[in-house]
Amino acid sequence: MFNPRGVGVPQITDNLFDYSKILDDLGFVCDYLYERHPTNNFYMVGFSLGASIGMQYLCHYKERSRFKGMVSIGNPFDVYLAAASANSLKNLIYGHFLTKKLIEKVEFNIGAVRARQRKDAVHFDMGRVRRSLTTFSFDKEFTFKFLDYDNSAVYYKLFSCLADVKDIDVPVLII
Repeated sequence: MFNPRGVGVPQITDNLFDYSKILDDLGFVCDYLYERHPTNNFYMVGFSLGASIGMQYLCHYKERSRFKGMVSIGNPFDVYLAAASANSLKNLIYGHFLTKKLIEKVEFNIGAVRARQRKDAVHFDMGRVRRSLTTFSFDKEFTFKFLDYDNSAVYYKLFSCLADVKDIDVPVLII
């Protein structure tokens, strides 16, 4: 099971929430598995953002991929539009829940956050981060303080797979 930076375990790196490197990370993990199991077939299962990233991997790493297929569950495809929907009034409860989960990740990994903050002389206000009600406000108060983005639409495009679906050449079951 591939677990990206900062999800469920304390950070061991200060590359906080930098999903711009997640395809390379997944490629590294897959290469490691391919080397250890040279005759095995591989199948991928991804849920939500993981499904989108998995489909990007199948498109962009197809020359070295040994995946024979994938199950994509709850894939947002266009992560920005999904986030905009989650942040809308009609989905206020879900959007707030999602934002609170992001805030919990920051608090869970506060040691790595503080190390990165000192290293790059980044200033952010944890109180303002905690008061974020949407993922977009969370990005403004936290994510973009550490990464070179100022626009959620541009940043979220990094892990949207909508443009890649047509170039995947293995079977994918979309649920």
